[in-house]
Amino acid sequence: MPDCKLVLVQDDELPIREIVSHMLISKGYKCESAETAEQTLQTLRSRKIIDLVICRIFEWSDEQFEEMVERFPDIPVIVCTAARDKNVLRRALRLGAYDFLLKPFEDFELFSLVARVLDHRDLRLENRSLQAKLKSPAKGRKSR
Repeated sequence: MPDCKLVLVQDDELPIREIVSHMLISKGYKCESAETAEQTLQTLRSRKIIDLVICRIFEWSDEQFEEMVERFPDIPVIVCTAARDKNVLRRALRLGAYDFLLKPFEDFELFSLVARVLDHRDLRLENRSLQAKLKSPAKGRKSR
């Protein structure tokens, strides 16, 4: 069971947001949703510790997407699309998406991708924390 990870689901279609959120909630995740790219950015800017964003790539301008991945580098992004065009997928990855999910998808595809992405994120954050501890002087250690 995930340790209460918060996933932000963005799609312009309410039924898609609700289905994806319900699927994730059934596996123990918390979810928030946004209809637009701008709403997603507002949520990210506002306060919450979002662990993952799942978004529809066609809703985003290059500038908005780049802002999201540059300003919030510790929040991985999975793009969701029905487009089978390789250029669309390349664009998403070039802009900084971690991975993509092709619609329609099976629940196991969503669950395994979300788990893999969040595990990678957690390992990356733990690695960074350990590296910072190694670089900082040990407290209480006397110099010789």
